[in-house]
Amino acid sequence: MRYGSDLKSPSASIQGPKVMIIDETAGSGGDFLPWMFRKFNVGILVGKRTWGGLVGILGFTEFMDGGTCSTSLSG
Repeated sequence: MRYGSDLKSPSASIQGPKVMIIDETAGSGGDFLPWMFRKFNVGILVGKRTWGGLVGILGFTEFMDGGTCSTSLSG
């Protein structure tokens, strides 16, 4: 605010140290959120690294020429 104290947004946010628990089988948003958490140095990540795919493994992606894109997990 121009005159007065700062307002936090969202108002219900948790201030202070943060930890995110991650799962190696997470994908899509479950993969992107930990990446952003680390990129912006929000807190510590705990667990096994996620597999790294933002395009799901269900095969819904279809290209203009009728081709498809899929991903596979390899260990």
